[in-house]
Amino acid sequence: MPGFFIILICFQIYFLIFHRSPQPLDEQVVIVEDEPPDDMPDVMGLYEGVPLVERSMDDTILPDCITIYKGPIERACRTHAEIEVEVGITVLHEIGHFFGLDEGQL
Repeated sequence: MPGFFIILICFQIYFLIFHRSPQPLDEQVVIVEDEPPDDMPDVMGLYEGVPLVERSMDDTILPDCITIYKGPIERACRTHAEIEVEVGITVLHEIGHFFGLDEGQL
């Protein structure tokens, strides 16, 4: 399945969340890559950054990065509908890390 489909879904979901979020999400970058790092072969997404709850007003912080890995998502899903759901779950999961939620809370 073309990667453009996953990129489009990420954009749609991020756009919906962006306009409903009580906190700014405009300092985040969303990237779609083919495969995760070798040491995390089954990871569908990754949040890299400083969670909102750990920031101070004095911090100079680079934009947060959410990476969605299309390989594991495509292997786990059989249809476009399943991909759409999985990408949505993954994007929401990674945005949860931005808000300071850990794996147990997600």
